[in-house]
This record gives sequence, structure tokens and C-alpha cells, in this order.
Amino acid sequence: MLEYLSLNSLGFTSFYALEMNVPNLKTLILTECEGLSEYDGLEDCQHLKHLTINDCAYPFEIFNETRFLELESFEYSGSGYINPKYFEKENLTFPPNLKQLSIKTSDFINVRSSQIVFPTSLIRLELLDVSFIDQYFHLDDNLQYIHIETPKLLFDSKFNIPSMTEELILKADYLIFESPNFMYSLPKNLLRLHLIADKQGKMSSFIQTIKWPLIVSDFAIKGFNIDYKTLKLLNLKESRLREINVCQGNVKVLNTDLFPISVEYFTLSHMGIHKLPASLEELKNLQKLSLSGNQFRKINSVKLPISSLIDLNLSQCNLGLVSPFLVSMFEEKNRNPKLRVNATGNLNINISDIKRALKVIKGLSLELNKFNEALTEISKHSSRLHCISQLVDPYFEESTTEKIVGSDYDPEDLYNGSDFNSDEEEIDYVIAPVTEDESEEESEEDIEEDN
Repeated sequence: MLEYLSLNSLGFTSFYALEMNVPNLKTLILTECEGLSEYDGLEDCQHLKHLTINDCAYPFEIFNETRFLELESFEYSGSGYINPKYFEKENLTFPPNLKQLSIKTSDFINVRSSQIVFPTSLIRLELLDVSFIDQYFHLDDNLQYIHIETPKLLFDSKFNIPSMTEELILKADYLIFESPNFMYSLPKNLLRLHLIADKQGKMSSFIQTIKWPLIVSDFAIKGFNIDYKTLKLLNLKESRLREINVCQGNVKVLNTDLFPISVEYFTLSHMGIHKLPASLEELKNLQKLSLSGNQFRKINSVKLPISSLIDLNLSQCNLGLVSPFLVSMFEEKNRNPKLRVNATGNLNINISDIKRALKVIKGLSLELNKFNEALTEISKHSSRLHCISQLVDPYFEESTTEKIVGSDYDPEDLYNGSDFNSDEEEIDYVIAPVTEDESEEESEEDIEEDN
């Protein structure tokens, strides 16, 4: 009594041609059956619970409200094997007791919401690369998991996140909400909320403070040009979020009082941040921090929660120095720290600053662009310095810092991560680095005394 069947790369054109008698089949997986164009005969498998179709024609003709009453999940992935025009003509109907639906395509298919009839039993919905012609999109209230990726999504002013939702992931080139009211009544079971606009997001300004469910742990928003007022009204401080990703905005000054101490993975990229606070140590659970794409004008020393932080992304931040971010690595409470720093895209970085940081801090590893011979030479001898290919930047003027790597350069010190306990000037340089306004030439006057 066959209950599980997987067919891969067979040349049959219809199920009748297989002459199968599998009335008790519960799971069927079809993969790369290029010749399959008719699913007639599959309706004999009325006890089917799970149907997965990969890289085959879409089964328009087999589903209706009276067939496959026991089917619980249907997954379709149609990369290269579908004709998008068929989806514009045919209705997409599904069995009445279906709980999980996933449709993924590599070629965008255009459908109208009126063509799709979702059963009321559906709790998990995944639609990737499906383009909706209608003006508005509606989500049924019984859905618990929603993941949609499409060129454009538009929600009317009455839109609310379904009350049973645990995860909502919306990703579109253009993501538009006519009203922010849905953010004022988030479902109590919500765990994850992602609102991703790759090109442009639109939503009118918040007028109320957001109240977060106690169990929500992951929030991401991109493309909505978040300013300081909006960031404050998001009320992230009063949440228990572990992952926060806010991309694109104009905040100018970063205030740690706006964020919860629960955050572990924290991204504030392209947020127009010019100034950082003196310390981020109150975010004591922070493991990964990304500040990429913020054009810092002048950075003083910034204390980081080194006891927990393992990854720091400072890419494309217009930095000349990395050492201001490393001061916490010398405190007694932060013994044997290890930190990965991505500083790619900072093509005017001070090479002497990089060299000294690598010498003093054994646990430091750096990723930079390969924009001059000095960095290339250092990376050959240091397993903790990785240089990737140079970025193509027509506005980049080659840094003059290359000459700073002089006769005192010892590749073995870099590779082994010398303690330099007897060299107070080296340690002081990293704790209190030269500013970007001062000369890059090394001298005793450039190094502050640690008194």
C-alpha cells in the first residue's frame, strides 16, 4: 500500500500514461517532469495530504472545492517551466481544507486577487515572485504565517494584520500602506514583522506610539525613510526584540535610549547617522552591530559591549580611522576579546591605524578593500586581515596614507598579534587615536599620553 511517491525527471505527459493504481497515496513529489502537461488521473488519489511540484507545469485543472478533501499542503516551484500568460487567464482555486500553500516562480506571473480563491482553512501562505494586478491586496484573518515577495504591494486604509498572525514578511520593490493604523494594533501572537521596500516604501507618519506584543522578537523595516520622530514613536525601547533591522532614513544622531537592552542583532544602515554616542555598552546583549552606509563626519571614541559583541559592520561609512571603535577592548573587564570588523568601502582609511590595531589586539580581525600595495602586503602576513577587490568608485581619490607603513613594519608581529606590553605609545595610539584632522605622519606629538 504505497503512501509516499517521488518522481524525478520522467518523460511522461499525463498521469494516465503511468497507469498507476495508488488510491492510498498521501505524499507525492514531482520534480523536473518536463513533458508533463496534463494532470488528469491524479484525482484518483483522493487521500493525498501533501503535494509538491517542482519545475513542472502548473496543475490548473485538478483543483476545485470538491477534490482532494484531505490535502493539507501544496507547494509549487515553477522556475523556467511555466507560461506566465496562462496565469492571467486561469483561476487559482484550491482544495477546501488546505492549510499550507506555497507558490514560487522565477518568472514573474501576473494574477488578479479575484482569480485567487484561498480556502478559509489556510494558515500558512507563501507567494514569491507573484505579481498582483489589482490595486489592493487582502489577507484573510485566519493566516498565521505570511511571506510575500512581489514587485508591488498596496494595502488600503482599512488594512490590519490578521489577528492570528505569528510571522508577516512583506517584500516588494514598492510597498505602500495608505494608513499606518495597522501598526497600532499588532496581533498578540506576533513573533516576526518584516516590511521591506527595496526601491520605495510609502506610509503616512505615525501619530501614536507603537505598542509591541510581549513575544515579538524580530522587526525589520526598509525603504520608508525613517526620521528621528518616527524612530521614537516606534517605541522599540519598550519591546523585547532580539533582532532589529532599520534601513534607510535620516536620524542624524544615534540615541541608545531608543532601543531595548534585549537586542542581539542590530542593524541601522543608511540611516543618515552623523554622530554616535560615547557608549553603546548598555546594549549588553548585542552580538552583531551594523552601521553600514552612515556617513560619519567625525567619530570620537565609542565604547562597545565587547563582552558580547562579535561582529561589527562599518562598511561604506566614510571612515578614516577604525581605532575609535576599539577602545573597550583594552579594559580589564574585557580580557581576550574577539571582534570581527567589516570596514570595506572606506577607501581613505588610515593604514597606520590599521597596522597598530592589529599589532595590539590579538582578537581583532578586519576586512578591508584592497586599494593600495601597503594593505596587500600586510594581508599576506596576517591571517586576521582580509582584503577584497577594490570597489569601482569614480569619485575615489587615492589615499596618501600608503607611505605611513615604514621600516618598523614587522609582518610577524601582525600575524602573531604581539602584545606590545612594553610599547606604551602603541597602546595609547589605539586607545586615544589621532583624529582625522591631524597629520598622518607618526610622531610623539601625535600620540596622547594616557594619564
